[in-house]
Amino acid sequence: MKSIAPEPFADGRIECSERKMNAMNMPFSLDLLPPGASAEIVSVRHDDVMTQRLFDLGFAPESRVDCLFRSASGDPTAYRIRGTVIALRRDDSRRISVIPLRKEADR
Repeated sequence: MKSIAPEPFADGRIECSERKMNAMNMPFSLDLLPPGASAEIVSVRHDDVMTQRLFDLGFAPESRVDCLFRSASGDPTAYRIRGTVIALRRDDSRRISVIPLRKEADR
């Protein structure tokens, strides 16, 4: 049986495929959400002024977030949250914990 654990990239990052995310259904940081996938925000790490800025942008628990695409260099990544597209750097998106949402066809 194949492992469903995330696979590491050469730079140490780990990104989950959508199939693996659905199988795990465990919270992980937003920076690991692949383009085209959606998730629900579980928590936002509270440690500085950036936390308030993320809340102001709509990154709050129980909000849906869609990963749209990554820049050519891989950072930043564009997310849709509450009808607005916002680009976040990897360091900022790591503050946000999410759980994957299944696609409508899979439900």
